[in-house]
Amino acid sequence: MHKIMLILILSIVFSSCTGVVKIRERYHIAPFEKKIEKGNHKITLYQLKYPEKYEEKLKFYSDFNILVKKLIISNSALNIMYSEELKQDLLRLEQNYMLSEEYVYSKIASELSLDDKSKIDKEIDIKIDKSVGEAQYYINKQVYFWYEILNSKDIGETNRNRKEYDFKRNYTELDKEELIRNVKSNRKELFELIKEVRLNSVFKVENPYKDRKKSYWDQKEVEILRDVNIIPDVLKENEYIYLQGVREEDVKKILSERIEFASRIVIVENSLYEGHVLRNSNFIFLVGGMYKINYYDGYEINIEVENVELVELLGRGEKLLLEDFIYPQ
Repeated sequence: MHKIMLILILSIVFSSCTGVVKIRERYHIAPFEKKIEKGNHKITLYQLKYPEKYEEKLKFYSDFNILVKKLIISNSALNIMYSEELKQDLLRLEQNYMLSEEYVYSKIASELSLDDKSKIDKEIDIKIDKSVGEAQYYINKQVYFWYEILNSKDIGETNRNRKEYDFKRNYTELDKEELIRNVKSNRKELFELIKEVRLNSVFKVENPYKDRKKSYWDQKEVEILRDVNIIPDVLKENEYIYLQGVREEDVKKILSERIEFASRIVIVENSLYEGHVLRNSNFIFLVGGMYKINYYDGYEINIEVENVELVELLGRGEKLLLEDFIYPQ
């Protein structure tokens, strides 16, 4: 009798557990279902190719300015992915509207180091009479550099007020500052426009296991599990992130909620799963795996990464953004 009761109790327990799992899998109602139809949805994530050469960077930001304006006018959206190099340049531009390659040309000429002077002489090959004095010699070269930037078609302006460099004139630090202000004013427009455009930007972490911030552990800002392999600063990243080449053991930890991210959207490139899940407060997109896994009933969401030059996006636009699947529209 006791044996029969034990079997009966066990069967009830297991059937109840199984039922709960099925109900949870089936009845996750999407908060966006009134705006986005059920079915298969492909989201293209455009991975931007960021140039290394300074002149090509100027062209890149000119095209970026044009792209943002077109997206605003057409009310289109894009999902883009950017590299560590582009992120660092954008942070510098947002702070003072200058690229790192330009810093030496903004310095006071009389305070230039030998390395600074060597760099300027290598990059600016124009004839200037050295009898004007060393400081004046380098002010003139610096001014020439900023004139070239302002008169470039890649600066993003119409050039209707184009002014040529005067080789007969000795320029001042005030002249240089005025040119720099004009360049910064042109670039400021881009960051003001970005605030208006529907653009989901995803930061690509090419190696989530390589520690880029050695001082992190000294800061002790958050607690993480000791068995987590992914580096701590990735877990703290607030931007949407794409993790390249996540190991199988870490994918399982993510799905079992043993790893928490600060980012609202995390795209996990792995060899196990394809689809999407909601874990804690994170929306996890899974890319590259063999097994399908979908959190919301009736929705299959696939991420496709496409490598593009920025100019290729000028005529494109997407209907859906990554965050459309998080927030009700």
